[in-house]
Amino acid sequence: MKLAPLSCLRRVPPRMSHNGQMSYRYADAQNLEFRIDYLEPTKEQPFSFRQVFAATRKGNPHQGSFFTPPPHYHLLQDEHFIVETGEGIWHLEGVREVRLRSGDTLKVEARKRHWFEVAPNSTEDLSVVYFYDKGYKDMEDRFFRNLFGDMADRRRAGMDISIFQLSVFCLRFWMPIGLVKVGPEWLKLVLNTCLMLILAFVGECMLGYKSSYDEYYQPGSKSK
Repeated sequence: MKLAPLSCLRRVPPRMSHNGQMSYRYADAQNLEFRIDYLEPTKEQPFSFRQVFAATRKGNPHQGSFFTPPPHYHLLQDEHFIVETGEGIWHLEGVREVRLRSGDTLKVEARKRHWFEVAPNSTEDLSVVYFYDKGYKDMEDRFFRNLFGDMADRRRAGMDISIFQLSVFCLRFWMPIGLVKVGPEWLKLVLNTCLMLILAFVGECMLGYKSSYDEYYQPGSKSK
């Protein structure tokens, strides 16, 4: 049993079971919907998935998705994006922007800070397929199912995302969040990695957050 001396300060949402399903639809900001589909594994892509972000609706300017990824790094893997529909803006290293439309692809090298969002003027839902150059299927599956399950349950409960819980998840995926935004890129990478380690230690060892929850992920469970 792990000691968690600050567990009384931990805020957790009521957790609904999302375990094992291949497709989920979550309530998003502005009464829109966010969808994630886990795709059938292949030899070339042992783990890949699709995310669909709702675009601008008539008379309702787009203000971003609750599920928009924050600036982050992948320490171990190159990340590949394939845009199926819609239009999005990829922010690379905080200075370069790449606009992708249906049929476009993008490779982001390991340890390069990046994030993306729906193009504000797009009127078609942004559908993006992700995969990585190095397949760590169990690690990837566990991370995304826990991350989106926790985010959805927090949104349903009217709670903010916990940076400590997020850091516990991210540590097991080797994915620092880009919280430090000053200094040269190499220094930001080092500082953000160190910050992830510190926040994850506090989150797991002091507050008692877990890196995986049975409601979201169980190793070896058969997808539905």
